[in-house]
Amino acid sequence: MIYYNPNEMINEIRRRMAERVKMMQMHDFRDGSTVRRIEGGNQSPSGETVELMLNAMDVPMEGFYYPLLTNQPMGVLLIRDRLIQALDLGDLKLAEELLMQLEGAEGFGKSDSQINYQFILSQKARLLEQQGKPPDIVLPLINEGLALTLENFGIPELKGKVLLFEEPELLHSLARVYAKTDLFFAIQLLDVAQEGLSLLPTDDRGRERKLAPILLTLAEYYLKAEDYPAALSACDKGASYSTSRMVGRLNPHFAYIKAIALKRTGHTTETKRLITASYFGHIILGNTNEAENALISAKEEFDLQIETYSADSLPPIKKAPYSRGEAVECDSLHNMVKVLREKAGVTVDELAQGICNKATLSRFENGKIKKNNMFFIESIMQRLGRRVEPYHIFFPSSKDFYDKKARDKVSSLSALGKFKEMGERLSKLENKKAFLTGVNLQFIKLYKTTLHAQKHGYDDKAVPEMLLDALRITLPKFDERYVDRYQLAYTHCEIVAINQLAMHYGDIENYSRALDLFAMLRYNMDRNYVDEKEKSRMYATVLFNYTTYLGRAGQRLKALFTAEEGIEYALRHRQLSSLANLYFNKAYNLLKMGKSDECVLWFVLSYYCDILFEGYGWSYASLTRNFVKEELGIIFD
Repeated sequence: MIYYNPNEMINEIRRRMAERVKMMQMHDFRDGSTVRRIEGGNQSPSGETVELMLNAMDVPMEGFYYPLLTNQPMGVLLIRDRLIQALDLGDLKLAEELLMQLEGAEGFGKSDSQINYQFILSQKARLLEQQGKPPDIVLPLINEGLALTLENFGIPELKGKVLLFEEPELLHSLARVYAKTDLFFAIQLLDVAQEGLSLLPTDDRGRERKLAPILLTLAEYYLKAEDYPAALSACDKGASYSTSRMVGRLNPHFAYIKAIALKRTGHTTETKRLITASYFGHIILGNTNEAENALISAKEEFDLQIETYSADSLPPIKKAPYSRGEAVECDSLHNMVKVLREKAGVTVDELAQGICNKATLSRFENGKIKKNNMFFIESIMQRLGRRVEPYHIFFPSSKDFYDKKARDKVSSLSALGKFKEMGERLSKLENKKAFLTGVNLQFIKLYKTTLHAQKHGYDDKAVPEMLLDALRITLPKFDERYVDRYQLAYTHCEIVAINQLAMHYGDIENYSRALDLFAMLRYNMDRNYVDEKEKSRMYATVLFNYTTYLGRAGQRLKALFTAEEGIEYALRHRQLSSLANLYFNKAYNLLKMGKSDECVLWFVLSYYCDILFEGYGWSYASLTRNFVKEELGIIFD
């Protein structure tokens, strides 16, 4: 979900258009007090106020809220989303087809929304770059796109400026073009791009996902410029964002640059391990050219012959964009929820259960609630197996903005295994008014259970009651015997809770109960989550835990099969951060089935996959290394 601090966003746009301030105050807000309260964070603007202010600054509402359903059919927004994914995957044929469709859609022409047209120019520049087109073809598109929202985009004018819309991506493209002739200028462009993006008043997740690729290019250029400390700094920052926001898919690139920069500054302790991890990471993700470069660099730069364990003979992975589900006819988020609910065959009462009261959801569906509560809408969309992200941008009050930001930080710290800091932040949240009821109270209870389990173990007798207490906030009639019969999708928090409940039963060796829960939860996710991106948040984790307890229950063949299913899923969506554990489980079950020769490659992939995350999140590399040494007599590194 994307959300912006509206007070800071409007303030930034008004700073850019200072000459229109007087007109706004006189004609629209009389004494300007409303403007001052909004910009100061003391008042959250209504939809009408935002529209009035933006119109006064000649920034049309449909431009500011560019991925919205209003005047843009749901199908168009899905094309937009698939285009971004196709370019990320390097599927240029699909990207070209989608770009042509989008260019012909209403609202994306040169005379329509400036922001939509800027998006077209930005993605077209990316496509032409990847097709290897010369700078004289790419550069005019980039300049035209930047000129739509920036009066001047020279380095001095950009320093300290917040970058909005497609400006960071366009500057990134501009830097890649100039790097061929003026590396120093390209570095300057990327510096102002990352600075401007860092100042953007949006959620950390959205910002850091955009920052990671920019930091990768910056690290690469610093390496070429022989500024090794700067390259290392960009690598550490970028790899951290890649780990927490991009399931680690850029980590092999950062490891490669970091290894070379460390070597050239005389720090050789971990360089060979990093370059080897980079090779295997690229092999796993199907980046064959990058893997070959890592082999060559290992030999030439480190005098190292990497033992590949025949990893280069692995079958090519089938990369695929996340499916978002079919489009439905609707003209607003409210209407979309109603249409999707009706297609699911559930009543307003059933969908609202535990999230909000029936009247609130009914009023929302009918467009009678103008201030959208992002906390309950997020959960409602998850119940429908969807994600809000492609269809809506939220502009909450400053208070809600920072509450959501704090909540996301707790989730991120938990995923990275940083439980001390997570606990400190959670304790600050739990007494806030927004977290005393509903889905936010469930969040508090769930993550307090996570902390308890980390301290006392999932086999602790208090764990199931704590989890059930959290679950019954949104599922008052929850019965673990019928998890698969629930007609709707479970929300993210509900999935986490059911997953942990199954882990509890597994850890007290009640394998029948644990495996039934995992199987039913998986069935529900497969049946009800039509949005693969939302499903992917927990799916590989559920499969990993399922295969772990299948193995402990002695069901080796089924454990192996489930691990392979999890690996295939994670590879298809390039979820590198999920693969280390799944590879280990595959290897371990092969070993226990007496197939010691077959298991080696999978232990290797698990180990080096974990190396890519050392210092940035969970990593069991040392445990894997010691286990393989003891069981197979093989020494990594």
